[in-house]
Amino acid sequence: MAIIQIDSVNCIPEITKIPKTMLTVEIVDGVTHVRCNSSSLSIIQQCPRKAYYSLHRGLTSKNESPATLFGSAIHAAMEVFYSAPSEQRIIPPNMIKNLELMSHGGALESEESYLVFRATKAFINRAAPLSSLPAEDKRSIPNGVWILGHYYETWINDPWTVCMDENGPIVERTLEAVIHEEPGLKITAFGTVDVALQNKANGNVLLCDHKTSSVVGKDFYSRLKPNSQYSFYVWLAQQCLAIDTEDFMVNCIEVKPKPKTVRGSKPNFPRQITRRSVEDLQEFKSTLIHYIKQYLLWNSDKFWPLGQVDACATYGGCQYLNVCSSPASIRENIINADYIGDRHNG
Repeated sequence: MAIIQIDSVNCIPEITKIPKTMLTVEIVDGVTHVRCNSSSLSIIQQCPRKAYYSLHRGLTSKNESPATLFGSAIHAAMEVFYSAPSEQRIIPPNMIKNLELMSHGGALESEESYLVFRATKAFINRAAPLSSLPAEDKRSIPNGVWILGHYYETWINDPWTVCMDENGPIVERTLEAVIHEEPGLKITAFGTVDVALQNKANGNVLLCDHKTSSVVGKDFYSRLKPNSQYSFYVWLAQQCLAIDTEDFMVNCIEVKPKPKTVRGSKPNFPRQITRRSVEDLQEFKSTLIHYIKQYLLWNSDKFWPLGQVDACATYGGCQYLNVCSSPASIRENIINADYIGDRHNG
């Protein structure tokens, strides 16, 4: 695949929202076809019971969490920002003042003239369900716009520009490929790559994932490797886009409240590059195959054991904790009241 740089405003794609797809299992002519993404693999590894509720029954909470909504809104801004030609990355006059105006519902005459304003508008539109949060909440719309303003100032002149192929900018690109076949079983890996970037100075190409995090420290850096999500994306890019790279950059966007005094600090935006060798990817494939077979075994046995207690508290708590911690006799009542999806006992 030829990697080229964007040189025309006309290359910017229309942004669309694609529903999240998770693991699926289908039996065709005696062959079990499994489609799996990194999020599904992570759930299977965390807890069999969580895999049952989330993947087998497709249960989701009726109310999307503020953290999930905020992360999606930041991704919407990043999609617009990195889909545009790099020469459009300009700090407009009075940017911070105008961003603050936008965050409180104001309209700008120059909104379409500057990339940073268009990217911010994408964030505001996606974050609309968070409008009831007070401005001082770290996941409120005004606070998100404040974070984005500092992000623009920090990375407006970074050396990375979006890669393109015959389908346009490689941004929020969904990919899939068969990763394993054996008699009676076919596994397809799929996932959405945030962006593929090329260094304007040296031509190096890498995949990039935008991560929002309230904690930027040891826990963040320790998740770089091993990390099946990043292995998923590198393998898929190599297979589907013919991108010959082992490098993956995690672009972290710290979620923190705006300080109340001038002594407070700005948000941090660390970037870390991790690498996936041929050996790493083979280990990832073996791991994926193992856990898919384990998932199918749980399904065949109709027994989904409870996982480690640590899984109950990860990332603010498992969304099914209220179900698992209740007596078995009333769990279906809780599911019917609090969740949507296939709520019937499968």
